[in-house]
Amino acid sequence: MTNIDPPGGPRPTPRAPASPPRTDPIDDASIWTDEPTTPSGPDARSRESGPLADAPRSAGPRVTGSAGRVDARTILRVTSVFLVGVLIGVLIMAFARSDDSAASQNGSKSDRRTTTSQVPAPSATPSTDVATTTTAPTTAVPATSAAPTAGTRNDLALATALGPVKLPSDCPLPLGIPEDLPNAARAYRGGVHEGIDFICGEYGRTAVAAMDGQVLVADDSFVDPTPDQRLEILNIAKQIGHTPPWTLAMLFGRFVVLDHGIKPGVGHVVTIYAHLNKIDPAIVPGHHVNAGDRIGEIGKAGTESAGTGEVRPQAIHLHWEIHVDDHFLAEGSSSSETSAIYAELFGR
Repeated sequence: MTNIDPPGGPRPTPRAPASPPRTDPIDDASIWTDEPTTPSGPDARSRESGPLADAPRSAGPRVTGSAGRVDARTILRVTSVFLVGVLIGVLIMAFARSDDSAASQNGSKSDRRTTTSQVPAPSATPSTDVATTTTAPTTAVPATSAAPTAGTRNDLALATALGPVKLPSDCPLPLGIPEDLPNAARAYRGGVHEGIDFICGEYGRTAVAAMDGQVLVADDSFVDPTPDQRLEILNIAKQIGHTPPWTLAMLFGRFVVLDHGIKPGVGHVVTIYAHLNKIDPAIVPGHHVNAGDRIGEIGKAGTESAGTGEVRPQAIHLHWEIHVDDHFLAEGSSSSETSAIYAELFGR
């Protein structure tokens, strides 16, 4: 059999089948690289020489498929983390400002408390050796008549305002004799003398009221301690460095206290009459007296010689004190100033 061409001309020579088309774009390596894919296959030459051969090719990466979705999720997560961090930072700053504000308020309160606590308290009035158990409670003095605190007050002016007062005894007034005047040292009891000693030297002399007043204390039952008992009591006072008022009361022996009330421009005035041998029967607490009224007989009760039985004429004396607002007159003054103050008080 001979080969006979089919009608219409010779048959075309069969060509090799073209490369099968790509069906899975994920397997195409071109999506994972920035480089363009080199053409291949029967159309490669025509593509390279065709009208698009000189067209510029994109140099950027081509992201397609699931890779684009992965990048979007990553960006979303990063953005979320950033926003959460910003929110946490804002909250921390808010709490910090709140703590600072609270600390500032507490500091202000503390400063106010510190300022208040640093305000100096009023100075306590210095204590004296006055026998407070033998005086009546003091009454508040009006501002117009209150005397200045001892140490700053003018005791000479107080003496002028009070005087002249009656001498409480006809025994000699010891002006110019420091030992018998206020402020004289009393080392044996760790204190100072707070009154005037009118030395009589004999019994039978009379003590009288220096001013009008009312009886506060009239102790007519006093019994002197023995010398050893007295020494023991005085040693305690010496050890503590001052004489307590109850120790002074023992040293007064039989004594009377008169309250003269509140004197305008002066203050609260009290007088003491000590070492009495006898107290007149009319002198009892609450009894009113006038200046010059008899208080009792001058003696030596409460003195050292009274306990020992020693005969010492100078031990028979009237110990007399005057106090203004719980301070003895001329407290803290020199001996010459003290003499001048009491001379003014008695009009001498």
